Amino acid sequence: MSKAEYDYLYLSPHLDDVVLSCGGLIRKQALAGERALVVTLFAGIPSYERLSPFARFLHLLWGRHPDPVGHRRQEDRAALSRLGADPLHLDFLEAIYRGPQKFLYRSNRALFGTIHPQDEGLYLELASAIEEVAKRQGKPLLYAPLAVGHHVDHQIARRAADSLRQRGCLVTYYEDFPYVEREEALLLALGAREEWSPTLEGIADTIEEKIEAIALYASQIFHLFRRKEMMERRVRAYAASLASERGACEKYWKPV
Repeated sequence: MSKAEYDYLYLSPHLDDVVLSCGGLIRKQALAGERALVVTLFAGIPSYERLSPFARFLHLLWGRHPDPVGHRRQEDRAALSRLGADPLHLDFLEAIYRGPQKFLYRSNRALFGTIHPQDEGLYLELASAIEEVAKRQGKPLLYAPLAVGHHVDHQIARRAADSLRQRGCLVTYYEDFPYVEREEALLLALGAREEWSPTLEGIADTIEEKIEAIALYASQIFHLFRRKEMMERRVRAYAASLASERGACEKYWKPV
């Protein structure tokens, strides 16, 4: 990467989150001649010889690929190429792989629960890695997850972004889709201790390309939506619900 090659850095906890949540805006920015780098934080490839039963079960849902994370990285490259953005995959392990002596998150309940004490300092490591990337780009605007839905990796990514904001980085937060379909999950993520200013980004001209890009994460469609047609319906429905008079939108949040 050359210096200041990108206008925006999008922080994606996993290999699909940013496209699910921000795909319309990313395509809109690309069409305007602006460049985005999507940094997937938890994209490390684990030792497949030692996995928890929970991780093995998820791999079955993802399609029995011999290298599930490598396959998901390929899906991510294809999806971002469709939108006109570039990928950067960091090597931090996703929650379902973290241990190493004893797996920290061995069920769905744990995955959407409290951050394990062993992971408490992980956000600082992430923040340092993100800051190094951002410095090479002249401190571009960061887009980070609100952690709607309370997935532990999203919570840790949010903490990393909050830490960077305290250091002077410009951070805009995006709504984690599909978890944001539940209004109470959004309210919980926004919290009561901070004031927020929302911004609507019209994506009527790019929503079809967003849907096409999401569909390229074929390994995740069943896990998240059961069927591709259901994904399309839900993406359109949520985008329309935000501002029907303006057509499809994505909503972004800035702390006041």
